[in-house]
Amino acid sequence: MQYENQLLRSLDEPSVVVMDNASYHGRMENHLPSTAKKAEIEEYADRNGIKLPATGTIKVYREILALPENKKVN
Repeated sequence: MQYENQLLRSLDEPSVVVMDNASYHGRMENHLPSTAKKAEIEEYADRNGIKLPATGTIKVYREILALPENKKVN
């Protein structure tokens, strides 16, 4: 994100930036992989201030993380 901000500030106006659909263009810095294990989900939730039940399952954890109030945009 810092690189993109620096690039945009250095462009003359008007400018056009064209990006293809490569996966690295849409990469999120704080993203939880779909294959994350229970411990990884718990760490992710802790880092992002999301409370999870102590005895929840992976399915329950993913449902909680999917709630709109737990979606974070970087």
